[in-house]
Amino acid sequence: MSFFGFGSGAEISLEYKTRADQERVIIQPHPNDEQAARSPPSKLLLFKPDETVAGTVNLKIKGSKLEHVGILIEFIGQVELAFDRGNHFVFTPSLIRELSGPGTLTEDVSFPFEFANVEKNTNRTRA
Repeated sequence: MSFFGFGSGAEISLEYKTRADQERVIIQPHPNDEQAARSPPSKLLLFKPDETVAGTVNLKIKGSKLEHVGILIEFIGQVELAFDRGNHFVFTPSLIRELSGPGTLTEDVSFPFEFANVEKNTNRTRA
């Protein structure tokens, strides 16, 4: 990813720590978004309220170095109610972890992350 076309950028990938029997859900593209509507459905991991979300962020540097002002990961989730599967509610508990302070990366690097005991609130109402 190269912002505004400056610099060499990096390829970012996530690896989650999951169980072999980790439940997955299929998310359909939103029909009102033309670009998304052409995309196939996404098969995503489902984390329940008592589960820790953890894994590794991998950065593969494109070029000789990558200067940055800090590397962060943010926890963002989506709630789907069992009785109303067509509507999704996004919750953002404002959980941000700093993986690295400002600096320069000259080689590929991996950062472990963990969001333990995150309240994944499913008590939402819609007016």
